[in-house]
Amino acid sequence: MYPQNPYEPGRTPQQPPAPAEPPTLSHSGPVIPLYPTPPQPSAYPQQPSQQPPAPVPAPTDTPVAQPAPLSSAPHPGYEPRDEYSIDYLNQIAPTQQKPVNRLAVFGLIGGILAAAAIAVVLLTSSGGAPPSTQMQQTLARIGTLQTVADAQQKHLAENDINQANATLSSALSSMKTDLTAIMKTKGIKVADKKSASTTTESAYLTKLQKKLDDSYQRGTLDRTYTSQMTYELTLLRSKLKKLQNSGDSKSLTTFCTSAIENIDAILKAYANAAQAE
Repeated sequence: MYPQNPYEPGRTPQQPPAPAEPPTLSHSGPVIPLYPTPPQPSAYPQQPSQQPPAPVPAPTDTPVAQPAPLSSAPHPGYEPRDEYSIDYLNQIAPTQQKPVNRLAVFGLIGGILAAAAIAVVLLTSSGGAPPSTQMQQTLARIGTLQTVADAQQKHLAENDINQANATLSSALSSMKTDLTAIMKTKGIKVADKKSASTTTESAYLTKLQKKLDDSYQRGTLDRTYTSQMTYELTLLRSKLKKLQNSGDSKSLTTFCTSAIENIDAILKAYANAAQAE
Protein backbone atom coordinates (compact mmCIF):
# COMPACT_ATOMS: atom_id res chain seq x y z
CA MET A 1 0.00 0.00 0.00
CA TYR A 2 1.03 3.54 -0.76
CA PRO A 3 0.87 6.06 1.96
CA GLN A 4 -1.95 8.51 1.72
CA ASN A 5 -1.16 11.89 0.25
CA PRO A 6 -2.32 14.52 2.68
CA TYR A 7 -3.01 16.92 -0.23
CA GLU A 8 -5.16 14.61 -2.28
CA PRO A 9 -8.68 15.85 -2.71
CA GLY A 10 -11.46 14.01 -0.98
CA ARG A 11 -9.27 12.75 1.71
CA THR A 12 -8.85 14.09 5.17
CA PRO A 13 -5.28 14.88 6.01
CA GLN A 14 -3.87 13.00 8.89
CA GLN A 15 -2.86 15.07 11.85
CA PRO A 16 0.63 14.45 13.13
CA PRO A 17 0.80 12.74 16.45
CA ALA A 18 0.87 15.04 19.42
CA PRO A 19 4.20 15.21 21.08
CA ALA A 20 4.61 13.58 24.36
CA GLU A 21 4.25 15.84 27.35
CA PRO A 22 7.56 16.51 29.02
CA PRO A 23 7.95 15.27 32.53
CA THR A 24 6.96 17.80 35.13
CA LEU A 25 7.56 18.30 38.81
CA SER A 26 4.64 17.59 41.05
CA HIS A 27 3.98 20.29 43.64
CA SER A 28 1.17 22.44 44.80
CA GLY A 29 1.97 25.33 42.46
CA PRO A 30 1.88 25.61 38.70
CA VAL A 31 3.26 22.86 36.56
CA ILE A 32 6.94 23.42 35.68
CA PRO A 33 8.33 21.26 32.87
CA LEU A 34 11.71 19.72 33.45
CA TYR A 35 12.78 20.25 29.84
CA PRO A 36 11.67 23.05 27.57
CA THR A 37 9.36 22.08 24.79
CA PRO A 38 11.18 22.30 21.45
CA PRO A 39 9.49 24.24 18.68
CA GLN A 40 7.29 22.05 16.54
CA PRO A 41 7.54 22.12 12.79
CA SER A 42 4.55 23.46 10.96
CA ALA A 43 2.43 21.09 8.97
CA TYR A 44 2.44 23.48 6.04
CA PRO A 45 5.72 24.48 4.46
CA GLN A 46 6.45 28.21 4.51
CA GLN A 47 6.70 29.90 1.15
CA PRO A 48 9.82 31.99 0.57
CA SER A 49 9.33 35.76 0.52
CA GLN A 50 8.60 36.98 -2.99
CA GLN A 51 10.53 40.32 -2.82
CA PRO A 52 11.90 41.59 -6.10
CA PRO A 53 15.64 42.16 -6.13
CA ALA A 54 16.89 45.73 -5.91
CA PRO A 55 17.50 47.25 -9.33
CA VAL A 56 21.11 47.67 -10.29
CA PRO A 57 21.85 51.09 -11.84
CA ALA A 58 22.97 50.92 -15.41
CA PRO A 59 26.53 51.99 -16.04
CA THR A 60 26.90 55.49 -17.45
CA ASP A 61 29.73 57.25 -19.24
CA THR A 62 29.58 60.31 -16.91
CA PRO A 63 32.80 60.44 -14.90
CA VAL A 64 32.33 60.37 -11.17
CA ALA A 65 33.69 63.42 -9.41
CA GLN A 66 36.59 62.49 -7.27
CA PRO A 67 37.27 64.40 -4.03
CA ALA A 68 39.94 67.03 -4.49
CA PRO A 69 43.12 66.22 -2.67
CA LEU A 70 44.14 68.54 0.11
CA SER A 71 46.41 71.23 -1.32
CA SER A 72 49.60 71.98 0.40
CA ALA A 73 49.62 75.53 -1.05
CA PRO A 74 49.12 78.31 1.54
CA HIS A 75 45.94 80.40 1.80
CA PRO A 76 45.97 83.51 -0.48
CA GLY A 77 45.82 85.87 2.52
CA TYR A 78 48.42 83.96 4.43
CA GLU A 79 51.89 85.36 4.61
CA PRO A 80 54.50 83.18 6.21
CA ARG A 81 56.37 84.95 8.94
CA ASP A 82 59.73 83.77 9.93
CA GLU A 83 60.13 83.94 13.66
CA TYR A 84 63.67 85.12 13.31
CA SER A 85 63.20 87.25 10.17
CA ILE A 86 65.11 90.52 10.31
CA ASP A 87 62.23 92.45 8.71
CA TYR A 88 59.79 91.12 11.29
CA LEU A 89 62.11 92.03 14.15
CA ASN A 90 62.51 95.52 12.70
CA GLN A 91 58.74 95.94 12.58
CA ILE A 92 58.16 95.05 16.21
CA ALA A 93 61.18 96.93 17.46
CA PRO A 94 60.39 100.31 19.12
CA THR A 95 60.97 103.33 16.91
CA GLN A 96 64.07 105.17 17.86
CA GLN A 97 63.45 108.88 18.28
CA LYS A 98 65.98 111.08 16.61
CA PRO A 99 67.73 113.44 18.99
CA VAL A 100 66.55 117.05 18.72
CA ASN A 101 69.20 119.56 17.89
CA ARG A 102 68.66 122.19 20.55
CA LEU A 103 71.01 124.62 18.90
CA ALA A 104 68.93 124.53 15.71
CA VAL A 105 65.71 125.12 17.67
CA PHE A 106 67.19 128.04 19.59
CA GLY A 107 68.58 129.45 16.37
CA LEU A 108 65.17 129.28 14.68
CA ILE A 109 63.43 130.98 17.60
CA GLY A 110 66.10 133.64 17.73
CA GLY A 111 65.78 134.29 14.01
CA ILE A 112 62.02 134.74 14.28
CA LEU A 113 62.36 137.14 17.21
CA ALA A 114 65.04 139.11 15.40
CA ALA A 115 62.91 139.40 12.26
CA ALA A 116 59.93 140.57 14.31
CA ALA A 117 62.05 143.16 16.12
CA ILE A 118 63.44 144.50 12.85
CA ALA A 119 59.94 144.75 11.38
CA VAL A 120 58.71 146.70 14.43
CA VAL A 121 61.66 149.09 14.22
CA LEU A 122 61.12 149.71 10.52
CA LEU A 123 57.41 150.35 10.96
CA THR A 124 58.02 152.67 13.90
CA SER A 125 60.74 154.65 12.20
CA SER A 126 59.00 155.01 8.86
CA GLY A 127 55.47 155.33 10.23
CA GLY A 128 54.03 153.70 7.15
CA ALA A 129 52.87 156.23 4.57
CA PRO A 130 54.10 159.84 4.87
CA PRO A 131 51.91 162.23 6.92
CA SER A 132 50.62 163.96 3.80
CA THR A 133 49.25 160.70 2.39
CA GLN A 134 47.85 159.72 5.79
CA MET A 135 45.99 163.03 6.03
CA GLN A 136 44.48 162.55 2.58
CA GLN A 137 43.31 159.03 3.44
CA THR A 138 41.93 160.11 6.82
CA LEU A 139 40.06 163.03 5.28
CA ALA A 140 38.50 160.72 2.68
CA ARG A 141 37.33 158.27 5.36
CA ILE A 142 35.83 161.10 7.42
CA GLY A 143 33.84 162.20 4.37
CA THR A 144 32.63 158.62 3.76
CA LEU A 145 31.33 158.19 7.32
CA GLN A 146 29.66 161.60 7.30
CA THR A 147 27.78 160.71 4.11
CA VAL A 148 26.57 157.46 5.68
CA ALA A 149 25.54 159.13 8.94
CA ASP A 150 23.53 161.80 7.14
CA ALA A 151 21.79 159.25 4.89
CA GLN A 152 20.73 156.91 7.73
CA GLN A 153 19.71 159.58 10.25
CA LYS A 154 16.03 159.51 9.22
CA HIS A 155 15.92 155.70 9.25
CA LEU A 156 17.05 155.18 12.86
CA ALA A 157 14.08 154.42 15.11
CA GLU A 158 15.73 154.14 18.55
CA ASN A 159 15.99 157.54 20.24
CA ASP A 160 19.41 156.87 21.82
CA ILE A 161 20.88 155.66 18.55
CA ASN A 162 19.34 158.57 16.66
CA GLN A 163 20.86 161.12 19.04
CA ALA A 164 24.28 159.40 18.98
CA ASN A 165 24.22 159.44 15.19
CA ALA A 166 23.36 163.14 15.10
CA THR A 167 26.32 163.82 17.40
CA LEU A 168 28.52 161.71 15.12
CA SER A 169 27.46 163.62 12.03
CA SER A 170 28.28 166.96 13.70
CA ALA A 171 31.66 165.69 14.96
CA LEU A 172 32.62 164.35 11.53
CA SER A 173 31.73 167.65 9.92
CA SER A 174 34.01 169.50 12.37
CA MET A 175 36.85 167.00 11.77
CA LYS A 176 36.58 167.46 8.02
CA THR A 177 36.74 171.24 8.31
CA ASP A 178 39.69 171.27 10.74
CA LEU A 179 41.77 168.70 8.83
CA THR A 180 41.17 170.45 5.51
CA ALA A 181 42.46 173.70 7.05
CA ILE A 182 45.61 171.97 8.36
CA MET A 183 46.29 170.42 4.96
CA LYS A 184 45.83 173.78 3.25
CA THR A 185 48.33 175.35 5.64
CA LYS A 186 50.88 172.67 4.78
CA GLY A 187 50.22 172.93 1.06
CA ILE A 188 48.73 169.43 0.84
CA LYS A 189 46.01 169.12 -1.77
CA VAL A 190 42.93 167.02 -1.35
CA ALA A 191 43.17 163.76 -3.27
CA ASP A 192 41.97 164.08 -6.83
CA LYS A 193 38.67 162.43 -7.67
CA LYS A 194 40.36 160.36 -10.36
CA SER A 195 43.15 159.09 -8.09
CA ALA A 196 43.37 155.45 -7.02
CA SER A 197 42.76 156.27 -3.36
CA THR A 198 39.59 158.21 -4.21
CA THR A 199 38.30 155.37 -6.39
CA THR A 200 38.94 152.85 -3.62
CA GLU A 201 37.18 155.02 -1.05
CA SER A 202 34.20 155.51 -3.37
CA ALA A 203 33.81 151.74 -3.74
CA TYR A 204 34.04 151.39 0.05
CA LEU A 205 31.23 153.93 0.49
CA THR A 206 28.98 152.14 -2.01
CA LYS A 207 29.44 148.79 -0.27
CA LEU A 208 28.77 150.26 3.17
CA GLN A 209 25.62 152.08 2.05
CA LYS A 210 24.23 148.94 0.41
CA LYS A 211 24.73 146.90 3.56
CA LEU A 212 22.90 149.44 5.73
CA ASP A 213 20.11 149.91 3.18
CA ASP A 214 19.52 146.15 3.13
CA SER A 215 19.31 146.15 6.92
CA TYR A 216 16.75 148.94 6.77
CA GLN A 217 14.63 146.94 4.33
CA ARG A 218 14.72 143.94 6.70
CA GLY A 219 13.80 146.11 9.70
CA THR A 220 17.10 145.51 11.54
CA LEU A 221 18.86 148.82 10.86
CA ASP A 222 19.20 149.96 14.49
CA ARG A 223 21.00 146.77 15.55
CA THR A 224 23.14 146.61 12.40
CA TYR A 225 23.95 150.32 12.39
CA THR A 226 25.40 150.42 15.92
CA SER A 227 27.66 147.40 15.33
CA GLN A 228 28.77 148.55 11.87
CA MET A 229 29.49 152.14 12.87
CA THR A 230 31.35 150.95 15.96
CA TYR A 231 33.65 149.03 13.63
CA GLU A 232 34.03 152.00 11.24
CA LEU A 233 34.80 154.48 14.03
CA THR A 234 37.38 152.09 15.49
CA LEU A 235 39.19 152.05 12.14
CA LEU A 236 39.03 155.86 11.93
CA ARG A 237 40.38 156.14 15.46
CA SER A 238 43.34 153.94 14.46
CA LYS A 239 44.11 156.24 11.51
CA LEU A 240 43.97 159.32 13.75
CA LYS A 241 46.21 157.67 16.34
CA LYS A 242 48.83 156.86 13.71
CA LEU A 243 48.62 160.41 12.37
CA GLN A 244 49.01 161.75 15.88
CA ASN A 245 52.16 159.70 16.45
CA SER A 246 53.74 161.01 13.27
CA GLY A 247 54.65 164.26 15.09
CA ASP A 248 54.31 166.33 11.93
CA SER A 249 53.12 169.46 13.72
CA LYS A 250 51.52 170.66 16.93
CA SER A 251 48.31 171.65 15.16
CA LEU A 252 47.97 168.17 13.71
CA THR A 253 48.58 166.57 17.10
CA THR A 254 45.95 168.79 18.72
CA PHE A 255 43.45 167.98 16.00
CA CYS A 256 43.97 164.23 16.37
CA THR A 257 43.64 164.36 20.16
CA SER A 258 40.31 166.22 19.98
CA ALA A 259 38.97 163.95 17.24
CA ILE A 260 39.86 160.79 19.18
CA GLU A 261 38.04 162.12 22.28
CA ASN A 262 34.89 162.77 20.24
CA ILE A 263 35.02 159.30 18.70
CA ASP A 264 35.43 157.67 22.14
CA ALA A 265 32.33 159.50 23.41
CA ILE A 266 30.26 158.31 20.44
CA LEU A 267 31.52 154.73 20.81
CA LYS A 268 30.43 154.79 24.45
CA ALA A 269 26.97 156.04 23.43
CA TYR A 270 26.65 153.20 20.91
CA ALA A 271 27.70 150.67 23.54
CA ASN A 272 25.07 151.94 25.99
CA ALA A 273 22.40 151.81 23.30
CA ALA A 274 23.34 148.23 22.44
CA GLN A 275 23.07 147.16 26.10
CA ALA A 276 19.64 148.80 26.41
CA GLU A 277 18.21 146.70 23.55
